[in-house]
Amino acid sequence: MKLRGCLKRVLSAYSLIDEEIRYTQGMNFIAATALATFFHWGVKDDYLMENSEKQNLAELEQKSFSILKFVMLKQGLRRIMFIEREYIAELCFRIEEKIKELNMNVWRMI
Repeated sequence: MKLRGCLKRVLSAYSLIDEEIRYTQGMNFIAATALATFFHWGVKDDYLMENSEKQNLAELEQKSFSILKFVMLKQGLRRIMFIEREYIAELCFRIEEKIKELNMNVWRMI
């Protein structure tokens, strides 16, 4: 399955309905989590084996888009991301740096 392409399409679709934010740091985590969860459920239930790959991808994208839209618009994450955009970008950068640091420490120990 080409989940990376699905993620790009989900985020692009959201950017079309929210012209003020379009895309901001953190949205990819929400959309990717939804995609991975729906994909896992589909494989577990053998649902993905019954449909064509194109149908499966379209359904995964639609469900993930719905989750992203719900979290951003109905649960208020959009407002937080808009107001705290710079802070979230800085926080994501620090998390990424910490992950790199931890990986380096783990590799040194092996």
